[in-house]
Amino acid sequence: MLFCVYIDGLLSPVSAAKVGCSIGTMFTDIPAYADDIALLAPTAYVMRCMLSICESYAADFCVSFNASKSKCVICTSRRKPTETVYLWCSQFTINGNVIESVLSWPHLGHIITSNMDDASDIDRCRTKLICQINNVLCSLHQVYSIVKVNVLKSYCLSLYGCEL
Repeated sequence: MLFCVYIDGLLSPVSAAKVGCSIGTMFTDIPAYADDIALLAPTAYVMRCMLSICESYAADFCVSFNASKSKCVICTSRRKPTETVYLWCSQFTINGNVIESVLSWPHLGHIITSNMDDASDIDRCRTKLICQINNVLCSLHQVYSIVKVNVLKSYCLSLYGCEL
């Protein structure tokens, strides 16, 4: 709870800047879950503004953002793919350190890709589910079916990152 109060000093100024992205009718600029924070920006300029706010917060509260653990995934628009390609030339920094640009990266247990394709994430989730089911069935082969079903329901249901 204390961390939520502490990190609100970052989330509030970024949100107050009103420069992030909209998903449908919902304004979404800085989704955060514990210390896993994402910045969503429609342009390279806006991303730099948001990173500047993060740098100011870091200076004020003695926080350091680790650029080597941070990644930049630039998503291309399905409607206007040529307008977003120029962003790949952009280089972003936090506290003077370059943030690596990648084509895909896991965030809260889900793979975010630059082309906004869910295929790799769906394949990963399917493989994980099959492994979990096989693990339960092999471990509990001599148990009543109703017990197996209840174990499968609880063990194979992952809600981590479901907010995405």
